[in-house]
Amino acid sequence: MTKHLCCSALGKIYYANVNDKGIITGQKIDLTEDAIVAVMDKLSWLAIAKKPFDGKAEIEINGFRLSIDGTGNSHFMEKHAGGKPWSAAQEPASEILR
Repeated sequence: MTKHLCCSALGKIYYANVNDKGIITGQKIDLTEDAIVAVMDKLSWLAIAKKPFDGKAEIEINGFRLSIDGTGNSHFMEKHAGGKPWSAAQEPASEILR
């Protein structure tokens, strides 16, 4: 048996012992919230590092594409768009829909 990061049928993410048949055995540690926060932090930093900053980021992990769009959060945009007030109305429609 080895420890693995696992996902249950109900969407919980665990760090647990997994036997040779792939079944979780023994004690498991629920990491769902920590995993979600870690992914959101990564996507936020990708969005912030983007030049020019548009509040959007994408990351592909094992064929799955995860996206963040912070343009609807004015606090996030004001904090990371150079401190100036920002609103989605300032963006051309083509940029919002892209």
